[in-house]
Amino acid sequence: MAKKKATRNSKIDQAPKTQQPTIFSTIPIFLVMLLVPLVMRLKIVELDPQSAQIWIEGSHNLDFNAYWKMIFLVVLAVIAGLIMVMEWFLTKKTFVSRRWWMPAAAFSVLTLLSTFFSSNPTVARRGVMDHYEGMWALLAYMLLFVTTLYLVQTSQQRRFVLHGLLFSSIIIGIIGTLQWIGYDPIIAPWFQRMMLPPELHHAITDSGHMGGGHSVYATLGNSNYVGSFTALTIPVLLAAAYINKNHRVLKILYTMASVVMFITLMGSQSRAGIAAFLTMVIVATSFVLIKASGKTKKIVLAGSGGTLAVLLIIALIHPPIVNRTMAELQHKENPAGLTDLWIEENLITMETTQGILHIQYEKDQRIVLKDETGNPIENIAESPFAAYEISLDHASEHPVLLVDNQKKAIEFPYIHDEFHITDLKGEIRPYERVEKWGFEGREDLGSRRGYTWSRTLPLLKDHLLIGAGPGNFIFEFPQDDFLGQLQGYNHPNRIVSNPHNQYLQIAIYTGLLSLLMFIVLIGQFFWSWCRNNKQKLDLREENQLLLTAITLGIVGYLVAAVFNDSIVAIAPVFWILLAMGIQLQSECNQEDDGKNEKTEI
Repeated sequence: MAKKKATRNSKIDQAPKTQQPTIFSTIPIFLVMLLVPLVMRLKIVELDPQSAQIWIEGSHNLDFNAYWKMIFLVVLAVIAGLIMVMEWFLTKKTFVSRRWWMPAAAFSVLTLLSTFFSSNPTVARRGVMDHYEGMWALLAYMLLFVTTLYLVQTSQQRRFVLHGLLFSSIIIGIIGTLQWIGYDPIIAPWFQRMMLPPELHHAITDSGHMGGGHSVYATLGNSNYVGSFTALTIPVLLAAAYINKNHRVLKILYTMASVVMFITLMGSQSRAGIAAFLTMVIVATSFVLIKASGKTKKIVLAGSGGTLAVLLIIALIHPPIVNRTMAELQHKENPAGLTDLWIEENLITMETTQGILHIQYEKDQRIVLKDETGNPIENIAESPFAAYEISLDHASEHPVLLVDNQKKAIEFPYIHDEFHITDLKGEIRPYERVEKWGFEGREDLGSRRGYTWSRTLPLLKDHLLIGAGPGNFIFEFPQDDFLGQLQGYNHPNRIVSNPHNQYLQIAIYTGLLSLLMFIVLIGQFFWSWCRNNKQKLDLREENQLLLTAITLGIVGYLVAAVFNDSIVAIAPVFWILLAMGIQLQSECNQEDDGKNEKTEI
């Protein structure tokens, strides 16, 4: 018996011990947080024929902000995926819960189907010009989400990953702060040498100094995206500063990152970012009043009050932000006096602010005007349409109908028994009516986002199951919207490449069903956060503090997403933080269960 026990004990001693997860496996995720938001390098992309035809720059796209970010993202995501597979084979650790990876898997399948059936698979795979968020980028997001759930499980690993965000935020914040005070490093010679290949260094000019009050965009390409990035990261950076309170250097660095990021937000004047911060303050205050204990409640309420005070100061320093927003909310009359336009062979129907006007070209080369009920208008000067001057010009090869309301003049050439239009480029072409939904008279809302959304919403009915393909919004949107151009909302030399709304972007790219998967995933996260917070919130505990900060950052990002597109510089950070938040929820729930068991004992 003694020998048998000894043998059994020796076998137990020889059994492999479970190794504590290390930061090594999270290095690719750390590098995504560090490098992807920062990478800037010229890439001359040769365009496919369809893209070259629509792109103003011609057959090539000179990209500084997105292409190499996408390449770094995809490579690092694949490496992270391989590490996850290797770790699973070696440790047989339980895989991610189905409730989290199933929506991500469904989103990935719909992305693949939308790409396969896309009218332009090249753009669907690579992404549209200046954005390059195609199939590879979207799949990389999902892979990063799953690998972060699987690999980033300990406090040490989370802190390591957040250090990547720390250093990228400091650099972005410093660049943004310098741009705000009047020096743009990105257009300075030393920075251009890093972005341009040696053969183009001869074209570098010293133009870094530009005076204060100019656009703040840092390495994100546009001041609007600064709002998304700062809303997502500042709560997390502040929480990390507290978590590292015993490490003096890290505490100073995280605090510094929070400050320069907030300055960058102020300099960008991003209304999406400001709206996101207001929403975060409301959510934080409401949740804390319900869940927090006494000291925590005082700290958060003080922080919320301070944030509101700073936002108020921003509004006072930059009154045009408020004035412009209020002006956009007001109903505006279209400068052309037109709200809609139909052309059917020899008949033009104009829906104007004065009513509906019919203009018909007769065979005897004269025009007949009629009102909405079909009654002839003998003298337009005595009608509701007195502001219009309507005449027929026979001087050119084809008769041309001229309609002028003293603000805009429109030419309708009559060719082959049918009215055409002369667009704002001076080209004669057939007229195609563009369907629109909503925002009538408020197309200026959100820097003309109302116009873009009103023309995007009707496209949704064509993409219920699968989308047009990532990046293919540019081919779906009515770029030759004559009425929109006439009203001043869509300049003839301006290409609308994205809907300026991440939810519409997902629906057009990969279908309404994929948007539903996204909403299910986010909905599960918030539902779990609200439902499982049974204990009083104590922000002095690391996990609860970081989870609350990540949740607030995600709230801010999703609010800014109403006005901004998803881009490769920011979206990976969102998906990594979302996965970390889900893992923290699990740990916080286990801690709550442990406290309940002790209470019962």
